[in-house]
Amino acid sequence: MQRGGRVKDVTEYPSEVLDFAVYLGMDPNVDVQHLWMAEECLGSALPAPWTEHTSSRGDVYFYNADTDASMVEHPLEAQYRQMYTEAKMGAGGRVGSAQDDFDPDEAVPISHQEISDMCSYYDVDAVSEAGLLPLMREAVLTPLPWMYREVTDMRGHPYFYNSETDESHREHPLDVYWQDLVQEARNSQDVSRGEPWMVFFSAGGIVSYYSFEHQDETSIPPEGMDEEGLRLQIASDHHHRRQQVLGERDAQRGVVEEAEAVDPYEGIDDEVVQEMSQLLGMRPSDPRVVKFVREMEDRKRAIERGGKTWTTEKYDDGRKVDISAPKMRPRQPPPTPKRLVFFAWWFEEGVKKYMELRYDMGEKIFHITLNKTVALRDVKIAGREGELLQCWDLYIGQKIDVLGKPTTLMQADHNSLQWLEYHAKRLLKKAHELENEIMQFKPIPDVIHRILSEKNLSDGRVSLRWVMKHISMLTTQLYRIKPSTSK
Repeated sequence: MQRGGRVKDVTEYPSEVLDFAVYLGMDPNVDVQHLWMAEECLGSALPAPWTEHTSSRGDVYFYNADTDASMVEHPLEAQYRQMYTEAKMGAGGRVGSAQDDFDPDEAVPISHQEISDMCSYYDVDAVSEAGLLPLMREAVLTPLPWMYREVTDMRGHPYFYNSETDESHREHPLDVYWQDLVQEARNSQDVSRGEPWMVFFSAGGIVSYYSFEHQDETSIPPEGMDEEGLRLQIASDHHHRRQQVLGERDAQRGVVEEAEAVDPYEGIDDEVVQEMSQLLGMRPSDPRVVKFVREMEDRKRAIERGGKTWTTEKYDDGRKVDISAPKMRPRQPPPTPKRLVFFAWWFEEGVKKYMELRYDMGEKIFHITLNKTVALRDVKIAGREGELLQCWDLYIGQKIDVLGKPTTLMQADHNSLQWLEYHAKRLLKKAHELENEIMQFKPIPDVIHRILSEKNLSDGRVSLRWVMKHISMLTTQLYRIKPSTSK
């Protein structure tokens, strides 16, 4: 409902509000009572110190003068997206409520592969230490502490930046926290007690049960699991998805201020501090000197611990020596969107025509909207060669044929771009591993290496279907060279 007023009809909203509503994940025809959120977000003043700018290509972006960071997302987008999500769920009223009917669509999507990856990262045996599985699930769901954000370096490796202390490091901010909890559980209880299976939920609301012992997935619930148990699991997952284990922003700020009073050079030789400050021509108290010296010391200690550095290669006596990348905490995949949304436009007799294309991930069908007025359901979309398309065929730049009209996908919404980027990185990583394996036996064009070096994977322009076909081709080549390895 409009804040303090009536619900406006969808035709009363300007096109830019409807476009932004789609970007926030709304369906304007279904979520008309929530469209005021998109209108309010667009009309709100930018929070300080954000300012709006336009690039040389005409793209709008936002700049933060305090952090010197730029982004294309509206600074209030996350706030209003969360507001919309809570409004759709009744502000969380149904989740975990025993008197309501069970609805798996409200569950947080999570897969058994995420739990297995987290167990591997923390050296937990999912079968013999089944009692630790709930802890691993919590580690998967718990978000980064509010003061941290994840950044990717030039080689695609993640590191974590603390906006409060202006420090960056490779280790996940919660690694020590979870390691301590795992060790505490091992010391205080019999972690072998417990069933090595868990319930999982897909983005489409499908419930499945996975046995880590038999590595088998089924839709049949084990003995003792009922709808009440599912409701409790959903409520628990939502709680862990929101929790801040290092404290909320206001409570933590006092801890950070107290920590700033500690000697920033604790454990570092005074001669090193003086030498570096003279080299940089700055006072030792300058925050830039503190950051530089601490990073140099951290890198030195990492090398002494066994070669965990910020680079993946070094030169020794003129020879190139590869160093394995540090062990990285498995990254949380973005939630699978319920639909992929793309936009296209063209000129017809001097008039610009618009098309919104949606692919329903559950029903696996296309819906299109022409000029924001004509809606068509279950439309067959073909590529330029006549093949019918699926989600893996969609990307920015894909040439398609809609109702006999050739056009090109020009843009996608935020959730679709996230989904494309995640699967592009996942598939290209696999293809790169296969390329490197084959190159040990014979030279082949390093196609995937060039893609990883030259393409920006976040812009949604990688064809997932092409990468999948390339993986199949590389697997066939590797099988011919070394059958046992390709399996």
